[in-house]
Amino acid sequence: MINQSTLNTKTNQLGYKLEKVKKTKPVKRIKETDAIFENLKKVHDEYRDKDNVLRLSVDTNDRVKIGPFSRGGKSRTNTQAVDHDFGNEFITPFGILDVSNNQLHLEFTKSKMTADFMVDAIEA
Repeated sequence: MINQSTLNTKTNQLGYKLEKVKKTKPVKRIKETDAIFENLKKVHDEYRDKDNVLRLSVDTNDRVKIGPFSRGGKSRTNTQAVDHDFGNEFITPFGILDVSNNQLHLEFTKSKMTADFMVDAIEA
C-alpha cells in the first residue's frame, strides 16, 4: 500500500506541482442577453408615446438586516450604531419605477421574496 507522502514525492518527481486554482472571469456579454435587450428597446420605442400603456421597471435586492447598524451612512444627529450586527430580523426591498411618470414606489417584505408578493405590489 502506498501512503500519501510517497505518492506526493513521486508526482513531484514526475514534474507535477501544486498550483493555485485560478478564478474564472465572468463573461461580460453574451449574444442571448444582447438579443433580449435589443428586443426590449424596440418594444420600449414602439410604446414610448402611447398614453394607454403603462411602462414599469421592477427590481428587488437582497434582504437587509433591521437594527441600529452602521452601513457607512451619514447622519446630522449624533447616532450611535451597535458594534455587532446580531439579530434575526430582515426586510427585502422591492422597487417599482413608473418609467412614464418617473415615480418610484417601494414595498418591503419580511418574508421571502415571492412572485405573489411582486404581483400584489404591482397591483397595489
